[in-house]
Amino acid sequence: MADLAVTRWEEDATVIAGGVLLPRDLDGGEFWSAAHQPTLKRSKAYEAVFSEARVEFRRRDKDVATHTEIAVSPEDDIELRRITIANRGTGGGRSN
Repeated sequence: MADLAVTRWEEDATVIAGGVLLPRDLDGGEFWSAAHQPTLKRSKAYEAVFSEARVEFRRRDKDVATHTEIAVSPEDDIELRRITIANRGTGGGRSN
């Protein structure tokens, strides 16, 4: 999975979603979101876990696993996000 870049997603006024990571397959051009929104694409495996002031999204698309954690403060107007990306493919090059 060489030649990858992570860039900030800028909100589109026509889509109801916050800033999200959009991984993309460089060979085929296919892209998806780290959670179900905003692309609404199905994945090999998907899990959403909700708890008080926190949500986690785990999904796997092709050989890429993403784990998104979003926490909000009950006292302050802040949101924290952590996204972990893992290559679950075999071999050293790009995966299909």
